[in-house]
Amino acid sequence: MNESNPMESYKWVGGSNLSFTESDFNDFLLWAVNEIKVNDIFIETNEPLGIKKDNITYNVTDRVIRYHELSALLKEIYQQSAPSELQRGQPFGFAYTFTYGKDEQLRFRVDASAGNSSSGVDEGIELVLRPTQGEPPSVEELSLPTRIVNVTKSTDGLVIVTGPTGSGKTTMIGALLKYIIQNMRKHVLSVEDPIEFDLKQVPNRLSRVIQSELGTNVVSFAKFIKHMLRRSPDVILLGELRDAESIEAGILAAQTGHLVFATGHTNNSSSAIERLIDDLPADQQKSKLLKLVSSTRAIIHQRLINGRNGGRVAVLEELHINRELQMQMYSIVSRENRSLSNFLSEHIEKHGLSIKCSIKSKFSQGLLSLDTCIVELATELNDKDMIFFKNECERLFASAVISEQEFKDWNHYLEVFNESL
Repeated sequence: MNESNPMESYKWVGGSNLSFTESDFNDFLLWAVNEIKVNDIFIETNEPLGIKKDNITYNVTDRVIRYHELSALLKEIYQQSAPSELQRGQPFGFAYTFTYGKDEQLRFRVDASAGNSSSGVDEGIELVLRPTQGEPPSVEELSLPTRIVNVTKSTDGLVIVTGPTGSGKTTMIGALLKYIIQNMRKHVLSVEDPIEFDLKQVPNRLSRVIQSELGTNVVSFAKFIKHMLRRSPDVILLGELRDAESIEAGILAAQTGHLVFATGHTNNSSSAIERLIDDLPADQQKSKLLKLVSSTRAIIHQRLINGRNGGRVAVLEELHINRELQMQMYSIVSRENRSLSNFLSEHIEKHGLSIKCSIKSKFSQGLLSLDTCIVELATELNDKDMIFFKNECERLFASAVISEQEFKDWNHYLEVFNESL
């Protein structure tokens, strides 16, 4: 089967037509993860079971899941009050794990939310499950550059990993924490919603590590923050920087001698710092921006895009902030004489660490198709880029990395795109 072909389909033939039990649920998850290698799983009332693979969504059953089945399942895998919470408009997330075979486990991050339904306005439930590994991958398995791995050697400061939903932010941070845990004697704390990787499963641990899950181990983010610094941490994972409280917590921890990892949702590294303070009160933005400049050590942006041969390929943009760059950033923020985001974008491009540079590198390795590159970079491409892609097309064809048909198609795409320019 050509797994990257959107015309292909998948069908799960398990389960009972009479009911969808927890046993059926686990069988379905096993099939989806171990056989199909899905990215996400969808379960919704009055809809077929669904999966997403390589950014394409498929319905995989003919029968639909009824409200009473999904409601009963939620009570079994989470808690008795779960359906009532959703009916009150309170979405939630949790981790789900089950054991199969000889002590093998599957782990999932689950997001539950309510919506309308054909059977009633209060009977719409959707579960979205994302498979996670018990133990995070290593930095070697992710092929992370040495520049990124070296941020783990900082004794303090904020490391922010940004990207869209499902871009592997948590996986990258998990790999970096695994590196710390196996190579340094540190005390690692986390607050997560939910816990995705079990860091105690990391073998050969030198560090002590304790993870807290919101709603399970700690009632609120504020409670965790209040006691965080009293627990003598060296490394802290804060989850997403989404509001004034989490941003202030990240700054405080970073400025008091702790290495802090956090995530954010921005389109690149250069705009991340300014984007984080956009929703803060106007009279606080400049002071918070200066504090972020002072405390941030690195901002790494990652995207996962469809690979030429199926699967997804990670592309990165990196901003590493040393003392000289920090002084330049202070000057720009204090004087307000130019855009900080534009300045950082130019700095990243100058050092060859932009998303464009990463995409071009993956293209040269034969991992990305030309049309995918154009879609990702359309607004940024210039004449030099077009010459680069033309020359690389010829080199890849001469090296037998791409087929004659790909070579013809890609040259046609270049001609069409150049005409539109």
